[in-house]
Amino acid sequence: MKKLILLFVLMLSASAIQAQELYVKTFGNATAKPILFLHGGPGYNAAGFEVSAAQQLADQGFFVIVYDRRGEGRSVDANAKFDFTQTFDDINGLLKKYNISKATLMGHSFGGIIATLYAEKYPEKVNAIILVSAPVALQESFKTIQNSARKIYTEKDDKESLKYLDMLGKMDPSSMEYASYTLCMPCRTAFIRQRNPQPKRARSTNRLQPILISNT
Repeated sequence: MKKLILLFVLMLSASAIQAQELYVKTFGNATAKPILFLHGGPGYNAAGFEVSAAQQLADQGFFVIVYDRRGEGRSVDANAKFDFTQTFDDINGLLKKYNISKATLMGHSFGGIIATLYAEKYPEKVNAIILVSAPVALQESFKTIQNSARKIYTEKDDKESLKYLDMLGKMDPSSMEYASYTLCMPCRTAFIRQRNPQPKRARSTNRLQPILISNT
């Protein structure tokens, strides 16, 4: 019986540790001005920024933090909630880990939404915001995306996709789920495309280990 209890405790401990794992990589001197990059999505990662601009910014005198959001990209977490509260907690955990009182947030696309909402809730922790291809008037952007998608699906008589839009209409428009599902629409409808797509690169065999952060 004691062995079973001990095993159960160990399993709970392992789960707690696993839930705190995030893929994180830093560039530059930790004492330099900090920039935290927030990638787009939902469901994407920071790999593109990591292999392109991160080191360049570090060379210009910044301390750059790159990470994949919980449950996305390389931050595997089966228990991720995919809500703003958990995302903000992770950002606070990263700032605490690197002893950062105020950081500049660089948000790409959906990451820009997270940056603006985080700054609204924690203005004392944000030095500045850099938005890259990010919607500013959120609700107006969401409605434009949904209306454009509905027109396409109606013309194609795509009943399943129209049901998807009807589902969005019943969701809380201030929730992360609503924002995430809405921002999936441009990819589903293909009315947003990359003009000059780059050829696919070979996947790197170098795997970085995730680090543990604490929000307490």
